[in-house]
Amino acid sequence: MESREQLLAVALHMLAERGYAGVGLRELAAEAGVTTGSIYHHFSSKEDLVRSAVDHYADRVVEQQQDLLASDAGAAERLWSVVEWLVAGEADAGWRRDFSLVANVELRKLPGFDSTYRRLRATFFKLVREPVRRGIASGELRLPEGATVEDVVSLVIAGIVGSLEMHAQRALRVPLDRQLRLHMATILQSLRPVPGAATGATEERRSLAGERTTRAAHGAARSRAARE
Repeated sequence: MESREQLLAVALHMLAERGYAGVGLRELAAEAGVTTGSIYHHFSSKEDLVRSAVDHYADRVVEQQQDLLASDAGAAERLWSVVEWLVAGEADAGWRRDFSLVANVELRKLPGFDSTYRRLRATFFKLVREPVRRGIASGELRLPEGATVEDVVSLVIAGIVGSLEMHAQRALRVPLDRQLRLHMATILQSLRPVPGAATGATEERRSLAGERTTRAAHGAARSRAARE
């Protein structure tokens, strides 16, 4: 790995583990196996290095998440892919967890990253919202009584972000990958259609059919009344 790429990777990891205040250039250089002078060869300051790292990995994240959005897999599989994207995959997938920690925990605290944070947040919500909507429409998933699609989306994302925050605070009692998988498994269990119960799409069709039947009956009654 080239020295600039190595510095970006180490900066992201330190930012995820320690926060912005905990990123020291001497420690970063030692971790990357370069001199402090090498950092200034590529970056003008600590702020420049951190911004470059966030921008570099944000572009990679959005590109990979767009690939996930383009998937034609089923709703449950697509939701699972959100978690698996964070915890599994290629050999260097650790950067995904590092970046997710930075994006959801640190980025909100740092000035000048508002547009990046909004872009990542919009893509992340879409990544969860689309399969939930399609799953409800197709009957693969079923909304719990009284819940909406946005309720489910918020619950999924709150659980992921909350797990990341607890991991950053070293408050998780189980490995992060296990926690995230358990969270998604619980969500999917709650969305599983009940045998014999109407799905959201079926219920909607029945409701529309019932309305049409009621209107037809009222029309027939008015016609009879007019004839009499």
